[in-house]
Amino acid sequence: MAPAYELNTSRARSELSTARMFDYANQGGIGFIQATPTNWASVRPHLTGWSTAELDSMGAYLAANPNGNVLVPQNGTSTVGSWQGSGYFTATIDPLYYATRYLISGGYKGGYGVWTIDIDYGSISEFSYPATNAFQTPPPTGIDPTNLLTGSFLYNKEDLKIGSAEFPFGLSLQRNYDSDNVRINGPMGYGWRHNLMLSARIDSDSYAGFGQYNPVAAVPTIVVFYVMKDINTPCTVNLVNMATAALSASWLMDALVNNAVTVTTNEGTKKFVKIPTLTGGANYAPRQVTVPL
Repeated sequence: MAPAYELNTSRARSELSTARMFDYANQGGIGFIQATPTNWASVRPHLTGWSTAELDSMGAYLAANPNGNVLVPQNGTSTVGSWQGSGYFTATIDPLYYATRYLISGGYKGGYGVWTIDIDYGSISEFSYPATNAFQTPPPTGIDPTNLLTGSFLYNKEDLKIGSAEFPFGLSLQRNYDSDNVRINGPMGYGWRHNLMLSARIDSDSYAGFGQYNPVAAVPTIVVFYVMKDINTPCTVNLVNMATAALSASWLMDALVNNAVTVTTNEGTKKFVKIPTLTGGANYAPRQVTVPL
């Protein structure tokens, strides 16, 4: 799972890693070749898009390690943002010794940034505003009033109401203040909202993918763990199985990113988490599984 966590971090930070490059190559239909000291001379001519220095480095590794293996995409040129290249695995498999490396083009190891992102630190709170635990709408309140879950001060005021009854037979404008939101500047000022403000944003909730709110959401995680266990069960280390496990973990990490939608209204927030179905997935509220988004 270690390559998977690296892969997930690189994905979230607009970077790349060896496991991510294998994922891109796999999705692009690029074949993989396992090179050994005995077949390297015949394998090298079939590798395209790799620089001479990179091919020489692979060859030098195999020449220095009689039990060495290199698992490499056949085409070494993939484009990710402003970066071009690929990644490959090396492994020395010996009865008493085992070592593996994850490398990307240019001699880099680990993650490599591919996009430059300008951050507006003055509005950073808008992006870091937590809504993961605000499932109750509206939240329980005490006298003052205060939010009994967070301790924040609340203020609600109905300024305008027309019609004979509640919506849809009437329409009202209500203001709401929450001291938890003092760093969020809305149309009515910092900390203020009104009941006609509705928003939905894509969010990530990895805990949901492990069944924190609904056990059904943990199905992909359980399946991937069983697959990884099965392909790594043989006692003999197999580089192809290791790469397959990394790709399986890659799929799981993708399923744990952008897997939720946070809906914000004047009364609070509610999070809808993606639960897998035969048709490709559906979004449901974590504690109200019968209410789809």
